[in-house]
Amino acid sequence: MTDNTQKKSKPVSLRPDLEPTIRKLPTGSGVYLFRDKRGRVLYVGKAANLRSRVRSYFREKGDGRASVPILRRHVDSIETILADSEREALLLEDALIKDHAPRYNIRLRDDKSFLFIRLRQDHSWPYVQVLRRPKKDGNPTYGPFPSAFAARQTVKELHAIFPLRTCSNNKFAHRSRPCLDHQIGRCPAPCVGLISDEAYQDMVDGARKFLAGDRSELKRQLKDNMAKAAADLRYEDAARYRDRLTALDETAEKKTVLRFGRGSADAWGVSGDQQHAAISILHSIQGQLFDTQTFPGLSANAGQIELAPVILQYYQDGRLIPETILVQDLPPDAELVQSILSERRGKQVNLLAPQRGDRARLLQLAVRNAQAAFNSRDTSSYAEVARYLEQKLRLPREPVEIECYDVSVHQGAEPVGVVVHFSHGNEDKNRRRRYRLQAGDGQGDVQWMQEMLTRRLQRGIREDTLPDLIVLDGGIAQLNGVLAVMKELEIEWQRVPVVALAKARTDYGNDDQEDASSERIFLPGRRNPVVLNPGSGVFNLMVSIRDATHAGAIGYHRRRGRSRLLAGLEQIDGMGPARRASLLETYPDLAAVADQTADRIARAAGIPENVAARVLRRIQELQADGGLDTLNPAESDS
Repeated sequence: MTDNTQKKSKPVSLRPDLEPTIRKLPTGSGVYLFRDKRGRVLYVGKAANLRSRVRSYFREKGDGRASVPILRRHVDSIETILADSEREALLLEDALIKDHAPRYNIRLRDDKSFLFIRLRQDHSWPYVQVLRRPKKDGNPTYGPFPSAFAARQTVKELHAIFPLRTCSNNKFAHRSRPCLDHQIGRCPAPCVGLISDEAYQDMVDGARKFLAGDRSELKRQLKDNMAKAAADLRYEDAARYRDRLTALDETAEKKTVLRFGRGSADAWGVSGDQQHAAISILHSIQGQLFDTQTFPGLSANAGQIELAPVILQYYQDGRLIPETILVQDLPPDAELVQSILSERRGKQVNLLAPQRGDRARLLQLAVRNAQAAFNSRDTSSYAEVARYLEQKLRLPREPVEIECYDVSVHQGAEPVGVVVHFSHGNEDKNRRRRYRLQAGDGQGDVQWMQEMLTRRLQRGIREDTLPDLIVLDGGIAQLNGVLAVMKELEIEWQRVPVVALAKARTDYGNDDQEDASSERIFLPGRRNPVVLNPGSGVFNLMVSIRDATHAGAIGYHRRRGRSRLLAGLEQIDGMGPARRASLLETYPDLAAVADQTADRIARAAGIPENVAARVLRRIQELQADGGLDTLNPAESDS
């Protein structure tokens, strides 16, 4: 008798070598870590059933995220940590991601540092300033603001209502008559006593409420003060309060094109397909939309992103936590996320999925922004780019961590080596490094590249921090030079692949039209380079990597030039460190000094007039020699 009943086939493991380890994993809740053969943490996750969740990574249809196939190939060992509760597991996952920064976890990284606004109350005449790194000195600090425009626009609006002083402490202390800001009504001139301490403090209190977002209370107070001043026949004071009310109303009108309820709220919109997604975060305060951030090209599973760990990672390192976080669907750990964020904020935080009303409109707008970002993204995901590089360059593995090296020389001297680090196709600026190289006879690009790579490779061997691919900005000569270094250090190419990226050649045809060929990558032992098609994902990645190294070198030379110049100023007779600091505080852009007279410089910076005259002559000499550009503040490359 034939049994026609077919037994259901057992799912096949894509990593049979790991199956014995997976079978021994606990079934309780906790955190799991995937490590590579060097012991580095590749991924951290949490699960209610550790064995079941880990096994899903190694089944054909277990996890559809685009990064999982690459991750699966690099996993060498699996580690688990049991937790007593879901809250403990979530906190542990958050801490491990922050500590190890695993390359396959979603990290909403920004290429910018956020701005804060600080109200300096540690001075007898307070003022506001914009800064990037808040200080714990007791002064009220507001932010962070996701964009420089949002921060500086806020300060501009504040000064229109409450014209606090804007000059430096040094300039304030040495002023003998009101400045131009006072003449045009932008400063009450406390430097020369044209406003009482009480009246100025009243403006400071208003500025504090303005920055805290308490506009309704501020408006009520201004009305009360205006009425009281009018009743006391202090008509000039009443007029000032009236003008501030008008400015406050005009500021509100500019921002009330869209209103989304009260309080502070962040709306998280997610859009994607089976493997990729984009996140858009809209920030609003008192119902006014003031900024947005977008993160395209994220790895997703069936268009879904596990938001709980991503949200916890996002709201850390001093980032402003709003009263309400709006999401399309509440994650399973919503209550735990609320509890953890409430502790961080010191006040209640609510995680909501609104279906109607102002908050639902704000969330819908965030979703539309995410959809637009997803639709406009590069259709070539980094997983595809990495796979292409592995195949085309015959690499031993898909390159996730890439470093690019370049040598830059300024005006024929001062060689500097620059290295940039890209992870998953995005630059990690915290890992950008520079090398001061030895100048001298017989030294050139090849020798400098060898010096730089010798130091880097030796450190990489000691610390086990070698990348998946090294790219040299140069040609076959640089490549052969570095290969000689690797041979001397007994490092095989299969362990650390090295290639050279040559700049595009430019030719002119019969019609005298410029024709730029594709980028070329030189490989060891291969005469003809690999040609990259313009516009492709690999082409764009390589151009971005090379541009980043050039930007790092330019920023370095600008800062070195400024440092040399300032050291030269200090060498001027009578120009010591204290006077130099005073000059820099008075004239942040020293190019403006060339347009001043010696007596003006002396009064403004508080230095003797004869010293100011020597400084002015030095700066004018540099201006005549075309070297004044080094006076300008250097661009930050961090």
